[in-house]
Amino acid sequence: MTNAKFLYVGTKNYFTNLEILKHNLKNLNINFEFEFTDCYPEKLNTHFDGIRLAEPFQNIAFQKKISKVNTLISRIGIVDFIYQKNLNWWPSLILKEALHLAIVHKHQNLSSRERALIIGVSIDSKIAFDVLVLMGFKSFTIVGESQEEANEFKSSVQTKYFSLDIEAISSDKVILLPGVHSIVVNTWNLNKKSDLLTDLLYFNYLKGKGLVLHFYSDDEKDPLISEANAIQEKTISRLDLLIFKEIAALRYIIDIDESKLKSLSIL
Repeated sequence: MTNAKFLYVGTKNYFTNLEILKHNLKNLNINFEFEFTDCYPEKLNTHFDGIRLAEPFQNIAFQKKISKVNTLISRIGIVDFIYQKNLNWWPSLILKEALHLAIVHKHQNLSSRERALIIGVSIDSKIAFDVLVLMGFKSFTIVGESQEEANEFKSSVQTKYFSLDIEAISSDKVILLPGVHSIVVNTWNLNKKSDLLTDLLYFNYLKGKGLVLHFYSDDEKDPLISEANAIQEKTISRLDLLIFKEIAALRYIIDIDESKLKSLSIL
């Protein structure tokens, strides 16, 4: 049995389904232990293999500059995981790896030849954009609250990626999109955007059996997720993503065979 112990900094509500994940991991001979705290530790305790961070502690960890940070962390300005290796503590942004794991696990035949639709212009949107580029996507549609907001996002990513086809539109134009996207990534809370939610539920923008990734879905009863499931689209909910974040974090500590992830009922 392989052991791993994490400290979770932030509210328990942020880190959901950990007990279920712990039970599932036993099937892979992994003993997963964890503790919670509501404040950033003044001293990093070697009693833990890793430290998971919720907001606003992600910003605090970045400001502490624990060790060398990679280009993505420097650009985004947050750290959501700190792990111990060779007697040093190293920062990471595991959302990127979790997104890649989740997409590959949920839709192995996702076509990167089609366009990707990203709704929202947040940090989450930028990370999702990076992941999809690395997965081979070359054509994107970016949706902002306004045309100006979408154009700003387009300009920001074009400073890093020069040869991509990027269309920027305002949210009221989603209903007019053709069915040329194989994936939609929504990073907005649609409870506050009822008109956009109504438009998204038509799924006119998806081509064939696509993938719907919703950062703010609370459960399978979420309208966008439940409707996508009803028409047999592949889906990744917020809770799915949280579980994949923990698996991505654990992979820094122990070797987890990706092929065995299918045996976890929680996924």
